[in-house]
Amino acid sequence: MEHKAAIYMDWGLFFEIEISAALIRPLLPPGITPVETNNGNAILTLNLLHFLSGGDQVDLPANNEIDFGVAVPVDNSGYQNKGKPHAKSAVHMLNIASDSEDYLTICRDSGYCTHEGANLKFEFSPDGMNGCVLDGNGPIVTITALSMTTKNLTENITENITKATPEYSPFQRFGQDVIHDHRGEYRLNFIFEGEGLSEPQTDLFELTLEDHPFFRGLNNLAGKQACLSQFALRPKKTATLYLFAPDEA
Repeated sequence: MEHKAAIYMDWGLFFEIEISAALIRPLLPPGITPVETNNGNAILTLNLLHFLSGGDQVDLPANNEIDFGVAVPVDNSGYQNKGKPHAKSAVHMLNIASDSEDYLTICRDSGYCTHEGANLKFEFSPDGMNGCVLDGNGPIVTITALSMTTKNLTENITENITKATPEYSPFQRFGQDVIHDHRGEYRLNFIFEGEGLSEPQTDLFELTLEDHPFFRGLNNLAGKQACLSQFALRPKKTATLYLFAPDEA
């Protein structure tokens, strides 16, 4: 399949959590609605990434990004030509922050909402599994790789047992970015592939969100989160995001 552009990354952590759809709707532009679970919740996505410099048919600065968005209905009507990938899921980004102003300029020019906090920092362990993101307003998110706490019923002793080293395998995902600005709605399909966790997890990490302007007033998010899904790229292995223009572009 002929892609419009490709960008590369060598680190990424990805989380999905539930939040009341009623809290999300005021942040969404006209015509965009969240996917709702049976109990009336929306699915919030939180991604942390390190992009490599350059790319194919694009020239990105190397940077760290944190973004959050909401799952929305997929619409593949703009991708009917032969060879165009069909997305299986779609997300509308609600905010993007980066430690590169040049990268944020590219995001704004592309129609994304960006966070203007100063001095964004990613402070993580060498394996990328433990750390935090913060800026001049304080911490945004803290991520801790968990050990498994088990109970020895025979001796009534609580023991901490380190989980086995995560297993990684090749993956390929078909997704869609739903962008909306003064020019209207635009859907950008992509293929994301590389090496990641062999199976999505729910308790590999402890995810703590803070009451921070990055979350655009969603103060109820503050605290430890029960995740629907947790995913991670294989550290130091390059993953690729292939972007595809819709038929009329």
